[in-house]
Amino acid sequence: MAASVDIFILNGSRQVAQSKNLNALFASLAVGLAASGLVISEATGKFDFNAKNLSNVAGLALASGTVTGLPTTAVGSTDATSKSYVDTQDGLRVAKAGDTMTGNLSFGGSFLPTGLASPTAGSDAVNKAYADALFVGAKIQQDVAAASTANVSLSSAPASLDGVTGVAGDRWLLKNQTDPKENGIYDFASTGAALTRSPSLDNQPLSEIVNGVLVPRVIGGTQVGTAWVISSNGTGTGHVHTIGTDSITFTSFATPAVYTAGAGIYFSGMEIRANVDGTSIDATGSVANGSATLQVKALGITTAKLAATSVTAAKLGSDVAGAALTGGNGSALAVNFDNVTLDNTGAGSTLQVKALGVDTAQLAALAVTTAKLAATSVTAAKLGSDVAGSGLTGGNGSALAVSVGTETGVRISGGNVVGDYDRTLTNSSGSSVSAGQVCYLTSSGNIQGLAIAATSNLDTFVLAIADATIAGSGGTGRAVVRLGAIVGGYSGLTPGKMCYVSRATAGALTQDPSSGTGGFVAGEYVYQVGRAISATEILYNPEAEFQYA
Repeated sequence: MAASVDIFILNGSRQVAQSKNLNALFASLAVGLAASGLVISEATGKFDFNAKNLSNVAGLALASGTVTGLPTTAVGSTDATSKSYVDTQDGLRVAKAGDTMTGNLSFGGSFLPTGLASPTAGSDAVNKAYADALFVGAKIQQDVAAASTANVSLSSAPASLDGVTGVAGDRWLLKNQTDPKENGIYDFASTGAALTRSPSLDNQPLSEIVNGVLVPRVIGGTQVGTAWVISSNGTGTGHVHTIGTDSITFTSFATPAVYTAGAGIYFSGMEIRANVDGTSIDATGSVANGSATLQVKALGITTAKLAATSVTAAKLGSDVAGAALTGGNGSALAVNFDNVTLDNTGAGSTLQVKALGVDTAQLAALAVTTAKLAATSVTAAKLGSDVAGSGLTGGNGSALAVSVGTETGVRISGGNVVGDYDRTLTNSSGSSVSAGQVCYLTSSGNIQGLAIAATSNLDTFVLAIADATIAGSGGTGRAVVRLGAIVGGYSGLTPGKMCYVSRATAGALTQDPSSGTGGFVAGEYVYQVGRAISATEILYNPEAEFQYA
């Protein structure tokens, strides 16, 4: 083919071959290029080095054309390399015209970025000139513990300033002195000690008290969070204030909003926190990573925290229904009853002892006391067969009664158990016997009234005293026949004195057989009936008889 490029093959400074015809060069290059791996393409007119070094060729010059097959990496600083390697390295450099960094740019600690323009955006780097301009005239002091609101004695410090108790080493801002030349920052030592100007603002060794000095923050008191700046000019060079000569004026400087903690809020330094009692409410999580949340504290809800009627059935857990209860777990509680001894058929479906529900099995020994029984609730029909003990009859559905034998010496009178000194007897005489009248028992077991004349021996007779009038001719009634009976219905008796059968009145009593109507005569028999225990009663004791002489 016809080539339009002169090709020079050099060996060092010596020209090996020159020709525009590639075919004519093949023979002359066969020896010199065989070891280098050079391939000459007749079709393209390009050399292909096949990624091999031309170690046997001292030099190569191309007037025109392209060298291909160069390696994509470079080992030495003088090595030829490919376009792809150069492009890769070019992509790693920072363009002069501007670029975007994808990583940090380090200046090695000894170098500075220079030539920065004045910033315009918030994220722009700031040059020194811009920063210096911001602080022209501003000399920033340290914070102060408190600031004054009125004149303060410099020779004898108060214990506190604006409500803040002084601590040795505290810095106080005095800005309200009667003599404004005394205004400034002072160090507190102790109560009553002199206040001294703080070294940071005492013009020693530099001229520090100038317009623009800033106190950035008051830590405590009513002026907490406020900032103050010297707004006056002194008479010294550079408007420095001369202590004791120039008035020093502090003016409020960009005072931030002062917030007051409302209900449930308190401040901790620069933090606003929820004020919880720690008993019913606490915080969980971390304040640092913003995950802190308020929660009801475990076991924090007590009776005092629950509103009336707030615990509804839906609030009940599964474990609230204890013995004899059902429900809970979101359902209303109810009494679990057997419907044999108890039911809920009462008014308003209230629980009650079921009619006939209490039997012997339900009553513990000694369990039922008077206080447990409604009035008249235990009727004869409720009595069991074993309630009638010794001396009683009845039970087993029948009324109880005292069991009294005919010879026991007791009887039931008017519903009461009384001593039984009487017998029911028949009056066989034709005349009635009055109550309290002394009579005697005949051999047939009947009674008869005593005759007025007591001339016969009564030793063979048993005396009795009628309880009540007993009609004659077969009338029946009760008469006292047992010793020890107390018989009443008399009058005028002398207690302690013996009573006798009267001679004058049939069956009557007398206490003096020797005179009056009771007077006996010799040979007549006198019978003792008993001794008076009161004016109306005698103790029946017919002890003896005697013949009056």
